[in-house]
Amino acid sequence: MGDYVLLSDEIGRPEYIVGASGDLPREPIEALRAAPLTSERIGSLFANLCIASNFDRTAYHTARAEHAPEFVTANYVLSGYSAARPLVGSRQVPEVEFAQEHSSYGRSSLWLGENSAEIKGRTTLTYSGQIVITHPFDPEDSFSPQCNVTLRVSGLTASAGVLDAIQNAATGFTALKRVEKPKYGYATWTRAAENGRIVRIKADVSGLNKAEQTVHLTFQLLPVGKTN
Repeated sequence: MGDYVLLSDEIGRPEYIVGASGDLPREPIEALRAAPLTSERIGSLFANLCIASNFDRTAYHTARAEHAPEFVTANYVLSGYSAARPLVGSRQVPEVEFAQEHSSYGRSSLWLGENSAEIKGRTTLTYSGQIVITHPFDPEDSFSPQCNVTLRVSGLTASAGVLDAIQNAATGFTALKRVEKPKYGYATWTRAAENGRIVRIKADVSGLNKAEQTVHLTFQLLPVGKTN
């Protein structure tokens, strides 16, 4: 499969920025080894790494060392490739290196917008059920800064516990939407920030009808004018 960078898109879904284009029918996070995390542990991990650090890199790494030492920093190399350009031939997408944190069961990251120019236009994958959507990456649509925690877990049979844990940690946030279904659940919270910008939390739990589940959590500072 190769290396990939895992960020969140404009609606808070996980998006995979990859190297050379290829057939990736399976969502990359599913290749990780699921861990039997409780809802409380999932909420605490996200609260310490993202909410409490509030887009500060030093605070993020301090929290990681204290609360999630199993997440280590690695440099992921996204290979270069030739991309077709309609009517004008092709363009060369250069190789780029991107640092993110990983463990045997998840990925975490604090993206402040670094490498935006280098990753703009790279092949990006978004998974929606059995559908794989391929599109070019646009930094303006992914919103930085953002902090993400994506986990492969086992033992979750309902989304309520995870959503409750995030709700309890999201002090000062207003709940905008919460949906709980037998197979999945998600919720969104927002809080006013400085300079007319809004901070958004999005939690998504999927695969509740399967032996292993995916939890994607993102903490994003939205651009001016966007409210949810």
